[in-house]
Amino acid sequence: ATEVALVADLTDEIVATDIVVEPIDEPTDEPTEPPPPTEVPTEVPTEIPTPIPVPDGMALIEGGSFLLGTDTAFLNEQPEHPVFLDAFFMDLYEVTNVQYQGCVTSGGCTSVGGPVGSDQHPVVNVSWERAQTFCGLAGKRLPTEGEWEYAAGGPEGLTWPWGNEFDASLSAASTPATQSVGSFPEGVSPLGIFDMAGNVVEWVADVYVVDFYANSLPLNPLSTGTSNERVYRGGSYGNTDGSFYTTTRRFVQSRSFSDIDIGFRCAMDAPIVDQAARDLRVTEFCEAFFKDAEAGDCP
Repeated sequence: ATEVALVADLTDEIVATDIVVEPIDEPTDEPTEPPPPTEVPTEVPTEIPTPIPVPDGMALIEGGSFLLGTDTAFLNEQPEHPVFLDAFFMDLYEVTNVQYQGCVTSGGCTSVGGPVGSDQHPVVNVSWERAQTFCGLAGKRLPTEGEWEYAAGGPEGLTWPWGNEFDASLSAASTPATQSVGSFPEGVSPLGIFDMAGNVVEWVADVYVVDFYANSLPLNPLSTGTSNERVYRGGSYGNTDGSFYTTTRRFVQSRSFSDIDIGFRCAMDAPIVDQAARDLRVTEFCEAFFKDAEAGDCP
């Protein structure tokens, strides 16, 4: 009887409990819409700048800023000051005997006498005027002091083209005479220019003015004027005193002067590919170095 009573009680509880039955969705004949396709972003092709064609025998020196001169050497190398240079081309090597003789043969250049050394040795006994004439006839020009020093020491302003320790074996400083151009590849400058610390000293375009460094414009500086004095750079040969070969050393002579160890190389303007980018770099340069200067001191 007890078991019957328990069964009866459980039956009452089951009946009393509300049982919720979830409805079952009836299938429909309507098709299910597919999800929208994932949108794939369209790739924008990267614009590759057209490379600047480099003339034979030259290197492209990208524009940039650096400190021209030094405060730790001769007075005419002072003061050290910031400058900005636009891109330019520079001859890899000094102008050789055979190159200069070709200009003489064509009637464009004046003879400087018999060549010293072989065809591939640098031409010497060349005055500033004759060097300027040669470069002009080649569609080039003499480099400015700023360009020459930048090409020699790079943006870091190395004391010598290969670094900040002098080693005469890396240039013609260790030899009794000029050598064929490019004979010291381990002494090449950071920007790929050869023989910038020896072989021959090299004329540059600038007129020598005593206070030019203190007053020059910061953008593409070039010293001009009526003085007959001109600047030459680089050291020559046969002297192991490293002070003659620094990238900042300046020598001065008359524009008509020539000597057994004076030669030259040429430079050219390079086209500005992206004017907006160049102008931005100039603005950043001016803001970095001349933010407290008077208006007009930096373009």
